[in-house]
Amino acid sequence: MTNFLNVIPLELSFKAIREQVVSSIVLNIHMEQMKDVMRRVVQVSEVRGMASDTIVMQDIFVFHQIRFQNWIVHGGLIPTGLRPKFLEKLAANSIENANNTFELSRI
Repeated sequence: MTNFLNVIPLELSFKAIREQVVSSIVLNIHMEQMKDVMRRVVQVSEVRGMASDTIVMQDIFVFHQIRFQNWIVHGGLIPTGLRPKFLEKLAANSIENANNTFELSRI
């Protein structure tokens, strides 16, 4: 992002631009190519805001690999047990959430 901003003549500081971008992003979905060459979601994180010049994120779901068998990765996303802030926005828009969706599960 910083390289892109160096090309554009803007009168805003990098910090102000970074804060604008962070305030517009709620979730970060991270995908990764696994050993079996398939791309899978390995992390779902909520963007919580800024602390000084650092973007603060909180993992909501992480990929847990159970085994690697016959060249296939077996596993899935498990909740971290942390409840995201955006649940309030969902409730305000009448979007119901299963109570146990974000509860820590054990594999």
